Amino acid sequence: MRIVPGEGGRLRLSGRGRPLSCSLRVFLDGFPLESVGDIDNVIRPNELGGVEVYDDAYSAPPKYGGGGSPCQVVLLWSKAALR
Repeated sequence: MRIVPGEGGRLRLSGRGRPLSCSLRVFLDGFPLESVGDIDNVIRPNELGGVEVYDDAYSAPPKYGGGGSPCQVVLLWSKAALR
């Protein structure tokens, strides 16, 4: 898996045969992040408690996969949210 910059500050995830045209869907503590940019500006590494990566929206939990997109979904969880 490889994360690459895309247009408008959005990230693209390539891997497992997915095209670069896929928009990576990222959620932090269950809330969607519209434009991630530098992830360190969103959450600091020492605050990160967990990461889930799903190959497509079909394999992600229904709450996060809506629309059945063929693009990957990343769920970031802060340590505070996991307590």
